[in-house]
Amino acid sequence: MGLDDGIRAAARNPCPVCCVSAVSFTLFMLLVTSWKTLGPYKYGLLKNSVTGKVKLDEVYEPGVHMIGFWNNFLSFPSTIQTIQYSFEKPEEGVQHLTPLHLRSMDAVPIHLEVSVQYQRKKDELPDLFEQAMTSTLQENIFISNLRAELTKVMSRHIAADCWKARKQLIKEFTEACQKVLEESHATCWGLQFY
Repeated sequence: MGLDDGIRAAARNPCPVCCVSAVSFTLFMLLVTSWKTLGPYKYGLLKNSVTGKVKLDEVYEPGVHMIGFWNNFLSFPSTIQTIQYSFEKPEEGVQHLTPLHLRSMDAVPIHLEVSVQYQRKKDELPDLFEQAMTSTLQENIFISNLRAELTKVMSRHIAADCWKARKQLIKEFTEACQKVLEESHATCWGLQFY
């Protein structure tokens, strides 16, 4: 049986050629869909699309990664984010929260407008994910913890400290912010008190 006989046999029975082509195309498509992109300014955790299980031992940075066609990324912001308690509507991308309604040590009701800038810690993202599985839920933890701690700080001051001992009050607010966010797997980048 020569080469001509093999070509004639393949022409009479195209099934093996079609099967090889179909298998090759399928393998190629599976390989192509195994590459996934994690957008700029994001951290990512790997989620198995079949089982729904999230892999917590590696945090991915922006870029193209070969993770398998059965996996996807859960993405979280890697940039500095803002939480703003104020009467004014904040810029786009900042959750609108009403000012903090507090009482001072001398029992005066106060409305405080405060802005806090924070960033998630890449190495602690798996720990944060175990507490809250979406970026919105994570931010809600930050908001709640900040509100509680800033309320405690103001309860140790009289209302007049807002303008008479402003530097000391801002210092204590900033220290409270750093403490709370550190415990919540984030870093406090700044705090403004209006």
